[in-house]
Amino acid sequence: MHASPAALGVRRQAYGTSCGKIGNVHLEWAFSEAAVLFLARNPEGKKVLARLEKKHPKHFYATE
Repeated sequence: MHASPAALGVRRQAYGTSCGKIGNVHLEWAFSEAAVLFLARNPEGKKVLARLEKKHPKHFYATE
């Protein structure tokens, strides 16, 4: 019969945290900044923004 690690007194390392946010604060900032620049400087981005504003008129999309 095979003994379990717990029976042998071996502790397993726990990885990660429970209920924690996944990601990186710097990446979150970088992606939000990239989105703002895309919407401000790209004609297709402006079309996407207009479509979102038309679809969801109650929301406010800050582009400045």
